[in-house]
Amino acid sequence: MSAEASGETTIAAEARRGGGEEVSPPGDPASDGCVALRLDAARWSESLGDTEAVTRRAVIAALEAAKVDPAAVELSVLLIDDNASQALNARHRGRNAATNVLSWPAFSLDAPLNASAIDGLAAGAPDALVFLGDLAVAFETTLREAEAQSKSLDAHYSHLIVHGVLHLLGYDHQSETDAGAMEATEIAALSAIGVADPYADG
Repeated sequence: MSAEASGETTIAAEARRGGGEEVSPPGDPASDGCVALRLDAARWSESLGDTEAVTRRAVIAALEAAKVDPAAVELSVLLIDDNASQALNARHRGRNAATNVLSWPAFSLDAPLNASAIDGLAAGAPDALVFLGDLAVAFETTLREAEAQSKSLDAHYSHLIVHGVLHLLGYDHQSETDAGAMEATEIAALSAIGVADPYADG
């Protein structure tokens, strides 16, 4: 589902060069410190409503399901259209097509981050947030997938955010065991915010 891209974080910096609305900037006290949200495609707010609230709810659910304190970390989310997704995918992954969610982890990890690992990364700077990386979600692809799966945009978007956050934490689905662990964490996170199991048959 999520495509992991190589290359520098922060995509938010790249987005700033192209304009867009910074809905919740990093370090904003009102943002609870964990999500910097940038809106570069107006159709997101037109179709999803309160994009900041929906995004934050999904991010926090993913972090808590992974046993990570949301108050200890920070990440950025860029909401874009398919054209921008295609450009980013081509630039960072060599694939000239839009995709639902791209992730840029800040760390190269052998195992998923947990609370003790986050504490270790924050050692020496106890008041600093640990930056996990960036996500970029494409509107048209997300909407098309939601409609094809007979899901609400809110539910499918929340799933993509949860999935992407887990990638930033070091989860992957390269092996059957790893995929099972990631899916179980996704299901737990989504259940906590009232979204049905996306992997259930039917």
